[in-house]
Amino acid sequence: MSHPLQTVPIYRELERDIYGTFYEHLLRLGPTSRYMRFGHAVSDDFLRDYAGSMGRHNIVCFGAFIDGTLRAVAELRRVSDLCPMDGEIGLTVEDDWQDTGIGTDLLCHVQAAARQRGVDTIYMICSRKNYRMRSVAQKVHARVKPLPDRIFGWEGEAPVPNRAIAADRLAHYSDFLTFSLDL
Repeated sequence: MSHPLQTVPIYRELERDIYGTFYEHLLRLGPTSRYMRFGHAVSDDFLRDYAGSMGRHNIVCFGAFIDGTLRAVAELRRVSDLCPMDGEIGLTVEDDWQDTGIGTDLLCHVQAAARQRGVDTIYMICSRKNYRMRSVAQKVHARVKPLPDRIFGWEGEAPVPNRAIAADRLAHYSDFLTFSLDL
């Protein structure tokens, strides 16, 4: 059940040394939210390792703090070294804070930061069942178009090699959608 936002969230870019706070946030995600974010059930050990990689792979991360506690995170990671101008976004909102607009706000912060850093396209990957992430993608005016190999997604104007790399990377996830936003 979502909390009504009685306190205005504070949005800020996360420093790379905030590993412990990020890990604690990930631990507060319920099993369904963990699955929706990572595409499979994940253990606390997986989350610890993932949180530890924050400084190595992310272009930028933004967090939403409510009453001083990190409740949601948007991460922008590089798709690959072959596509340095493309990023992949990951979004986590703790169960009790979903459906409050925090995810959409964080995505908007990451979009602006991505533009400032020269990122051309943002990809978002989510389960077809993840109606919340699909709703967030629609709110930021992404366009839907089928991609090859049973992958459906939001496609922008990325060059064909970039789309091909992203599609190839995701081809085995038939339950997932790929979204892209041209910046």
